[in-house]
Amino acid sequence: MKQIKCIDLTNHKGLQVKLTNFGARILSIKYSYQGHLMELHEYYPLLEVYKIKRKHTGATLGPFAGRLSRKPQYNTPARQDKQTDSVYSLHSGDAGFHLCIWDIKEQKDDYVVFELNQTTQEHSFKVYVTYMLTLDNGIMIQWEMKSDSDMYINMSHHAYFNLDQSDTLDHHRFMIQADMYIPLRPNKIPTGHVIPVQDSVYDLRTLQAINSERYDHSFVIDKPIKEMGLAAKAVSMESGITLSCYTTQPCVHFYTQNGRFFSLETQHYPDNPNQKNFPSSLVAATEGYKEQCLYRFSHQDEKFNPFG
Repeated sequence: MKQIKCIDLTNHKGLQVKLTNFGARILSIKYSYQGHLMELHEYYPLLEVYKIKRKHTGATLGPFAGRLSRKPQYNTPARQDKQTDSVYSLHSGDAGFHLCIWDIKEQKDDYVVFELNQTTQEHSFKVYVTYMLTLDNGIMIQWEMKSDSDMYINMSHHAYFNLDQSDTLDHHRFMIQADMYIPLRPNKIPTGHVIPVQDSVYDLRTLQAINSERYDHSFVIDKPIKEMGLAAKAVSMESGITLSCYTTQPCVHFYTQNGRFFSLETQHYPDNPNQKNFPSSLVAATEGYKEQCLYRFSHQDEKFNPFG
């Protein structure tokens, strides 16, 4: 039986990230600021918490992140979008990567590569997730996957952040780099439409407080497809710490439902196997899958060029 292990990564600036191979997940993010280390992630010392109560916290999500209204079909000529009140799965349910014990393929002081081999009734596939700490206090996450057959793939990461250790998000300001968002039905399955954020509570194109608003929505990032670009920013007016999120993926899912932590889950269009109007995340066996996300931390007196 595979053993659950913890891994500690650090960079030369003192960024410390604790991970585990259970769910290929982040447990803790400690940022060196004003002479001490500040915890920026939802952290529980006991791993049992992640098995029972907080299964998605800090975890790798896949093979299909988010909610699916139906099981993806591979023997039909076209995707269907018949409305349903049911939800087939959230983050792939009990078959999700967040519940797997991954192999540690490679590990250094500032990066680790997790590997997972799985076989289901429909697919046999291999997955790699790499976490690398950058020189400028970033956490680069790379997902790679190869299947023996065509497969809908939508991987993401479910970090829960708080940039000032307070019990609310009242001191936080948020910006989502998106002109369009995806509205939901009452069961949180997409309606199948993509609409402008203009003149709505989903217009987060400038840094602003969210007050009592609670978000659990996907936004279409305003950037070229497959290129690494800015998806979102969060700033604490209390600590002065900024989180910048960059990704190659087309969407970012903004989650603030519990009121204390927030998530920026970069991913593909939600429920796209069942939404014929959405771009498809079907990956051919001959192609393979590769996406990236960068979470980068800074503070007010620090300048940053992410690609310079």
